[in-house]
Amino acid sequence: MKKTITILYASLICILSANAQMAYQTYSNGDISIDIRPGKSQGKMYMDIDEIGIILNAKTRSSYLEFINESFAKFSEWSTVANENNITDMKKDIKEFSASGYFQYGGWKFGYSKHRSIFRIQEDGTHVCYVYIGEFQASSNQYMKSDPAIYYLTQELIDELTQYLNEENIETFIKLNNKTEDLFKN
Repeated sequence: MKKTITILYASLICILSANAQMAYQTYSNGDISIDIRPGKSQGKMYMDIDEIGIILNAKTRSSYLEFINESFAKFSEWSTVANENNITDMKKDIKEFSASGYFQYGGWKFGYSKHRSIFRIQEDGTHVCYVYIGEFQASSNQYMKSDPAIYYLTQELIDELTQYLNEENIETFIKLNNKTEDLFKN
């Protein structure tokens, strides 16, 4: 009897914890999920970017949006200056942002990484702005590290993230998925 109760209790905990994160949106670089369960972690956002992900909360979401918006604005300014002055070869850091994140290394690992936005004029003369995400070092083991990653900043990506990281949209999503009547379904 004790064994059955223990198995049922463990199953219930697994089911409840599995439902803590809920798929929120799919965007250009991957999927976004949000922790919807009440408590300190409610509203924590997990954004996939290739093989890694970053974790944003209410405080860091606005900082992250500021980071990508300011980076893209500076990219646009420097791109104009480069064109006006016939500059054909350049690579320059724009801004930095630190974030917590996650990666797979025999299981989920969590750590911190610096993100750098970079302006670059490529060999073919095109101007690009990308974010270089340095490797995440697992907080549980200093020898476990993720691979670095990059993603390109475009106006479409910034518009997408501005919409999806909007606090009102996130609050609405959490409220819709935490309705009391949903707790008592047949």
